[in-house]
Amino acid sequence: MKTFFLLFFLLYIEMLGVASEDNIFHQAIENAQKRTVKIYGGAIGEEHGYASGIIVSSDGQILTTTGMFLSSKALRVTLSDGKVYTASVLKRDRNKQLALLKINAETPNFFNFNLSIECKKGDWVLAIANPFKVADGTEELSVNLGVISMKTELAVKRRSQEIDFEGQAILIDAITGNPGSQGGALVGIDGNLIGMIGKVLEDKGTNTRINYAIPIASLAEFLLQSEDVKIKQTAVVYLGIQLFKIGGNKAPAFIDRVDLGSPGFLAGLKKDDLIVSIADKKIFNCGDFDKAVKELEANVKVQVLIKRKEDFYKVDIIPTNLELEVEDDDENK
Repeated sequence: MKTFFLLFFLLYIEMLGVASEDNIFHQAIENAQKRTVKIYGGAIGEEHGYASGIIVSSDGQILTTTGMFLSSKALRVTLSDGKVYTASVLKRDRNKQLALLKINAETPNFFNFNLSIECKKGDWVLAIANPFKVADGTEELSVNLGVISMKTELAVKRRSQEIDFEGQAILIDAITGNPGSQGGALVGIDGNLIGMIGKVLEDKGTNTRINYAIPIASLAEFLLQSEDVKIKQTAVVYLGIQLFKIGGNKAPAFIDRVDLGSPGFLAGLKKDDLIVSIADKKIFNCGDFDKAVKELEANVKVQVLIKRKEDFYKVDIIPTNLELEVEDDDENK
């Protein structure tokens, strides 16, 4: 029913001749596009190697969510003009799932934090982000239109999810709970920043996701926190292969990207290759691939069977160790 009224509303705007660049959302979208970025890092297991972010200062500070992608030595940010910069992590907060990045560039277009703005249930909002990393270079980010459903407090523990999250949240009637959307901007139709899209929270039992954003008050509180971050090192087996996971873990294990210079690259693997088996273990989907990789040992050669178009090939790969920085978690010690 809500979808019907939304379509009717947009059709009504078109009939009034207020479409295209003159529509009531155009200015807000244009402003947000300039202030929202694409972030790319490393993908490990079920962790996607990409996200979105919002520019919060004129000297290249960018706010986003936490994740393994931040640990990549090739962490990079793409601005709206298509320019790409290497990013470093200034600080992060595990409970709020927030991280602050820095690029060596001037960013005159950034979000101002107007804490006096009061968003209410039923207000129109726009979500600007890069779900499934469909945008690249100068391509514009995706836009979702919705309304605020409610403001609430979320307390999610690692036992039920793969992350901890605790804090205020704005629940929204817009589809934002997809990989890559996290870190994107939530703005009102006047263009003012309302919050930042949070990390994916999914109920594994029902395969449903919550669409929410972290309000600007929580973002501002994080920015004022100390820059001291507890970090520890962990090593994971690295092949340099990222799979096409839009269909989730049940999707076939097609290669989406091979990192330049990685073990997979040196073995000759290519985008769109289908992983059939690893060390004689059959790979039916992305979940099988993740489990098989976890059982590999660094510097020990392993044979991988792939299907490329209609042909099958056997290739030898020598995995390496990838050192990752992760937040120290006292509960897991």
